[in-house]
Amino acid sequence: MAVSDDAHQWERVGLMNFNVPGLTAGDDKDGAFFPEPVMSPDGVESLAFYHRPMLHLSAVDGRAAIPMIESMPFEDRESIRIGYIPLDRVKRDPMLGLLECAESALVLSPDANWGSLKIGGGTPPVRIAEGWMSIFHGVDVVDHRRRTRPKLRYSAGIVVHDAVEPHRVLYRSPRPLLEPQTESERAGIVDNVVFPTGIDPRPDLGARIFDTYYGMADFRVGAARVTLR
Repeated sequence: MAVSDDAHQWERVGLMNFNVPGLTAGDDKDGAFFPEPVMSPDGVESLAFYHRPMLHLSAVDGRAAIPMIESMPFEDRESIRIGYIPLDRVKRDPMLGLLECAESALVLSPDANWGSLKIGGGTPPVRIAEGWMSIFHGVDVVDHRRRTRPKLRYSAGIVVHDAVEPHRVLYRSPRPLLEPQTESERAGIVDNVVFPTGIDPRPDLGARIFDTYYGMADFRVGAARVTLR
């Protein structure tokens, strides 16, 4: 964790503490904060953030790991969770309070439609009329019979959370919003990757228009315009 008053000068705070009974501690990634306080599942006003606990299987040889992951129930695969930091703790001690995750809720798991291997956060959430919207990523196996590394595909879709209780998911893209199609998305450091990371509301163009910025094959940065009907 790090804090800043101007987004130019940053002060490191430390590592997030998940050492609370019932929480998953260990390797974790894909963090992104909700920009306003929300209510946790226990009814506590909190700062909320996406996170994704990782399976140790992800670090072993891909050809061996993929059949093991595919044999798991979807909810046991790498999934999107929302962690909650009680706001009163942060107000009392901003530095120590920011590191104490008190709750974590599973909100989105892989499914058979797309993102069947694993899913994770992407852009920070932004407010829309229906609640909080974010663009997340999902990973599918294209071909795991290859003799070398399995061929994977990273795609992106939309999730909408309730405005007050974001652990309540209101909408999830039934199919990807963005898939690797161009040469820059299909060939690079890691092939077949679109990975959303930034989102910019564009009220100058329309009330429900957003520009999103995403990694292209882990080599370039792309931009895509999203219009919500």
